Amino acid sequence: MKKIVIVIILVFLFWRIVLSLKLQLHPDEAYYWLWSKNLDFSYFDHPPMVAYFIKLTTIFNNSEFFVRLSTIFCYLIFNFILYKLAKEMFDEYVGYLSLAIFNTFPTNALGFIITPDIPLILFTVLFLYFLFLALQKEKPKYWYFLGVVSGFGLLSKYNAFLLIISVFCVILTIKEYRKFLFTKYPYVSIFLSLIIFSPVIFWNYFNGWISFKYQFFHGLPQKAGNINNVITYLSGQIVSLGIFLGIVCLYVLTKSFFIKDKKIRFLTIFSAIPLIFFALTSYKNLAEMNWPLCGYPTLAILTAKYFFDKEKFKKYFLYPSISFCLLLIFIVYFHGIFRIIPLEKFNSTWVLTDPTNWFYGWKEFAEFIEKQNFEFPIFTTNHQLASELIYYSKKNLNVFHDKLQFMLWNKNKEFPKNFYFINYESDVKTPSPQQRGFISEFLRSYDVYRKNFRIRTYNIYLCRI
Repeated sequence: MKKIVIVIILVFLFWRIVLSLKLQLHPDEAYYWLWSKNLDFSYFDHPPMVAYFIKLTTIFNNSEFFVRLSTIFCYLIFNFILYKLAKEMFDEYVGYLSLAIFNTFPTNALGFIITPDIPLILFTVLFLYFLFLALQKEKPKYWYFLGVVSGFGLLSKYNAFLLIISVFCVILTIKEYRKFLFTKYPYVSIFLSLIIFSPVIFWNYFNGWISFKYQFFHGLPQKAGNINNVITYLSGQIVSLGIFLGIVCLYVLTKSFFIKDKKIRFLTIFSAIPLIFFALTSYKNLAEMNWPLCGYPTLAILTAKYFFDKEKFKKYFLYPSISFCLLLIFIVYFHGIFRIIPLEKFNSTWVLTDPTNWFYGWKEFAEFIEKQNFEFPIFTTNHQLASELIYYSKKNLNVFHDKLQFMLWNKNKEFPKNFYFINYESDVKTPSPQQRGFISEFLRSYDVYRKNFRIRTYNIYLCRI
């Protein structure tokens, strides 16, 4: 098992490096890169840690590889700590099997993309490791370490609050741990985390609590609920965990609720709370597949422990599920670079909806725009296109937008009377100038192709107010 897992990790490491070198920035990555060029205590969408990570790796070079470089370091550190945690809780075999399971969750195949999930998952596994040591060894230093990594987790993504909630659920539901409620250490740990998180709180205070409000109403909008959202969310979790492997993991999680062992309950609580929380919020607004990510490390360990001494189950269920996930991931990797799946033969619209298209066409369009020598500023239909144009522009294009973080950056700037408006059409159509209330004159379109197939059309308009 040890040799197999090491090979899996090294192969994934190789592919993450190749993908980081070969693929253009995803629109979200370009947006977070732009944050790193405008460092702040927080941002409209998320806390600032992802910007700090990108800043550290792009001091001397802003290429795609260096924008993503921190994902490589986080991947290696994460795997080491996950192994240490599983080994500390059980034994070496469970540690390696946990690595095999977690690394083959298809959702982790996108771990080469730099998003807030990268620092979140790193600090999540460190949080779990120090918490377990604090509960088992009863040494104050582990509570202090826990407070620090908890604060860093909160600086990564607001989802880290679920970790703190889970701590108290663990302490309350496990008899041996209830004594910690009457010590100062859990509260000191929370205090430390809030001190580290306090810049985000102050930033929100001075900006009208805009980030907190956005995330709250983004997750819980004021609209009628729909049970179909919950079903779609749960189905999405099974897919993100590998379909067959996802079914296996959720089966193990369900069975674990009825096991009284304190280590199993520890893992069950940290796995279940993110999944259940976002299932509940999905009733109002469908949660994205990656939102419960902080519950995946413990879910991997839980599944590994369950199959530890069940050779037949491993042979007929676990190992085939892992093999299927590996096949699926490498098909996606090869398709991402070489476009090996002939989608046009199945359905012509699938060519446009192919998610790997998001890594193509931005650089070419930015180069085209630079050649136009536009005399007025460029207004884009969304923050992602604006970020891509700024990232791939060599002439410092005057690009702006009026939503999300761009709204804060441009709040003291006067809206130009003459500007170029750019939107695009791919699997969806972004708003037109007319939909935004602008009087416009259509100038031209620009098509982006991948392996001779059109994947995106940009439309350029001249607008006057």
